[in-house]
Amino acid sequence: AGTTIALDTTGAVTAGGTTAGGALTIGSTVQPASVLLTGDASAASVDIRAAAGLTAQDITATSGGMFLLGETIVADDVRAAQDLLFATQSNAGTATFGSLTSTNGIVAVSGLIPSTVTVTGPTSGTSVFLYAINELALGNVTATNGNVYLDSTFSSPGTGKITAGNVSAAGNARIVSSGDITTTAITASTGAIDVDSTGGGTLDLGTLNAGTTIALDTTGAVTAGGTTAGGALTVGAVAPVASATFTGNVGAASVDIDAVGAVNTLAITATAGMIDIDAGSVAAGALKATGD
Repeated sequence: AGTTIALDTTGAVTAGGTTAGGALTIGSTVQPASVLLTGDASAASVDIRAAAGLTAQDITATSGGMFLLGETIVADDVRAAQDLLFATQSNAGTATFGSLTSTNGIVAVSGLIPSTVTVTGPTSGTSVFLYAINELALGNVTATNGNVYLDSTFSSPGTGKITAGNVSAAGNARIVSSGDITTTAITASTGAIDVDSTGGGTLDLGTLNAGTTIALDTTGAVTAGGTTAGGALTVGAVAPVASATFTGNVGAASVDIDAVGAVNTLAITATAGMIDIDAGSVAAGALKATGD
């Protein structure tokens, strides 16, 4: 269509390749039982709502935002010029995407939180806010002009899970789960890194680089690679971690590690404060501090 496309019914909607010069809306008045788009969909803005399944190929909002709603959402590459928002009809719903990209807006869960959110490729927006009751399974996550917030603390202790590739934020990166958290690397260029397992899960984080502080909290084990913080690095500030292992050099304004078991690190440098390690055992490389 040269302008808008609007589809409304309480039955099922099935369409092939769909292109609109204006808005594409499906289910804005009454929600279809299901929506199946067998070809790519492109419009200035996109709003698709289904009572049950929403299944699509690539979906693009060329100049505006996008909202997707369904109990089960499955789509390939999803792109919006402005905010890209999605939700499920209940907390038992699931959302699966090939990628999520907003050029000039946020990427976020907005509404009821899915049980699981899976993005096999990259997720990118000015800021990224993703939540799941049970599991976030993500590729690389990038906030180009703001913060990354990933949260799966809504389930019982130890049952939530977050896995991600490289997590990069222009501002802060906060990752919280009731269970295990695994990332390839985390960067907060001008802000802080805060990673917390509220249920005592394992933190396996890769390289860490923050403009300000880094805080790692769990009662489980912590493993990270080379770690650099412009401010303080704290491990186990809320409660002692089971163990802490840094496979690369550690540098921060100050370093405070509290562990029940072993702390294993390479060199540690505190550029503007103390190095304070309280642990069952310590194996470390060279230690250098300005205020010890």
